[in-house]
Amino acid sequence: FHRRVYIDTTRKSLVVQGANGPKFFPFASMKEVDIETRTTKEGRVETLVICAIEKRGRIVKELNLSFPDQARANTFVNCVTLFSLALRSGGGGK
Repeated sequence: FHRRVYIDTTRKSLVVQGANGPKFFPFASMKEVDIETRTTKEGRVETLVICAIEKRGRIVKELNLSFPDQARANTFVNCVTLFSLALRSGGGGK
């Protein structure tokens, strides 16, 4: 499925716009962001980004996002990791 993914700065969340409306994933609750590459049944290579969502110290959900190439996935992982670490540490330099 193709979904729009964007950042809501007021809610400090990653937003996935789906058919049933937006779903918000706060950066502060993202425990880790991993990247892996796999080959589909059709023979295409795709890059998966997996965001572990944490509540009360436990991982409750994994958000799986697929990217057509490694470079875009790496850029996304770097940005999400930066936002997540900044918001987890209390906001830093402001």
